Amino acid sequence: MADGIIVLKRGLLERRPLRELEVLKMRGASTSRVGAVFTLEGGFKVFPPFKPKTVEVARKFEPRPDPEGYFSTGSRDLDEVLGGGYPKGSLVVVEVDKPVSMLHYHLVTNPTLWNFIAQGRGVLIVPTAGVDHTVVKKDVFEGGLTADEVNSLVRVFVRHYPELRPEPYVISFKGEDAKEDFERYASAAIELRRRARKPLLHIVGMDTLIDAYGRSEALWLLRTGLAIGRTMGDLTMVILKAGYPRAAEILAAMADVHLKITRRRWTALVYGVKPPTNVYALEMDVSEGYPMPKLTPVV
Repeated sequence: MADGIIVLKRGLLERRPLRELEVLKMRGASTSRVGAVFTLEGGFKVFPPFKPKTVEVARKFEPRPDPEGYFSTGSRDLDEVLGGGYPKGSLVVVEVDKPVSMLHYHLVTNPTLWNFIAQGRGVLIVPTAGVDHTVVKKDVFEGGLTADEVNSLVRVFVRHYPELRPEPYVISFKGEDAKEDFERYASAAIELRRRARKPLLHIVGMDTLIDAYGRSEALWLLRTGLAIGRTMGDLTMVILKAGYPRAAEILAAMADVHLKITRRRWTALVYGVKPPTNVYALEMDVSEGYPMPKLTPVV
């Protein structure tokens, strides 16, 4: 007899509460999107499908200070979720689920990239598959940072190909000899450390290492670099895409901070495995003049 039927559900996402609704019937209305994630945080709120937003007035990223013993993530919301930020000298694993796009996980990782550069710290990047040095440069520019800052403080490692054009911030590697390539990476890290005299940020696409060297040598590279990074007080951030289950198990055990990004009902979701956190809906906020993650707890 009802004209409309909406079912509210309270389920679990890896033992974390998740609230969803489903429109079973709505007479006289289009129901092309029949489900959604919602929260009771600050009242009843249904999250719309994730959409990128346009920055109307671009501004330069405003760096966030580091709490004692931590590196700020660059995001106020994420700092609060993690109790301050990322511990200095730590390994951060950002695990990306299949339905998650580059836009989603870059929204989480870019503020950390910007925060290091804006404070005059060096950044070394081995991009994930499908991301090249031009995408990295574009990401840096989205934070209002400059080409001079990219050339001075950023080094992007790209597997060599004949059409690769030389750039001050690009270093090519063959992907044939892991030890030889690691020496090139270590030399670049030493050069940046001497230039900035501050801790470094290492962003590593694990799929790129595994595809180039195989899982065993890729993990050797990561462990070797991480040992140096911990000694020097650097921050190492590994992006792990779906499709590498054994690597995921190993990295989960190694990580000091382990974040997961997934999607449900068109909503991007973020939660901490280590330290454990609630599930948060991920939205884009451009009110500061650059894209930032807006995190709302699903409670």
